[in-house]
Amino acid sequence: MSSTPPLIPVAANIPALVAFVLILAIAVITKLIVFFKRSLMKYRLVRFFDTYFLLFITALILVNAYFIAPALSGSMLFMMYQFISPKIKYTYPSSNDNDVALREGIRVIFNVPIDNKSITSDSLKLINLNTSTTVSGTVGTSDSDLKWIYVEFRPTTQLQPFTKYSVSIDDKIKDIFGRSISKGMEWTFTTGNMLEPEE
Repeated sequence: MSSTPPLIPVAANIPALVAFVLILAIAVITKLIVFFKRSLMKYRLVRFFDTYFLLFITALILVNAYFIAPALSGSMLFMMYQFISPKIKYTYPSSNDNDVALREGIRVIFNVPIDNKSITSDSLKLINLNTSTTVSGTVGTSDSDLKWIYVEFRPTTQLQPFTKYSVSIDDKIKDIFGRSISKGMEWTFTTGNMLEPEE
């Protein structure tokens, strides 16, 4: 499990973007000037841009595709998260699921990245309803390229077969902007006798 991933601030991308646009503009303007006024070819820099124009433009496009565009995309996603109210998007196991594998963990996916500092032992609780006891385990956050992030609970020992469990999520969980989720959630599921989930 990892901590909340570092997000790329928009300001960090501005110098790279300005440099990219400036160099591209110089290359295009030079090509246009040479096209209309060939006498400028006596200047070495003009000859350089004119000779290697296509190669230069191709290199700029590749640099943009692999370095600048992905960084800007991450920043735009970061800004977009600020306008989305944090809430639970998906749970696994789902409510009233049956035949859940005994070695399965509990995962709760949110629509925005969650602050791992707001995740405590009380954030996600798993209760064995047959014995009314709380199942011990570890809880934390995990993520995937900032598209979503989830809280995961891993029981210390495998679950009991053919047993009904209750899962509760605390509404005090916060996103990376310090906003609490809109509401908590509670649901139940029942295990089967398989150790691992079916593929």
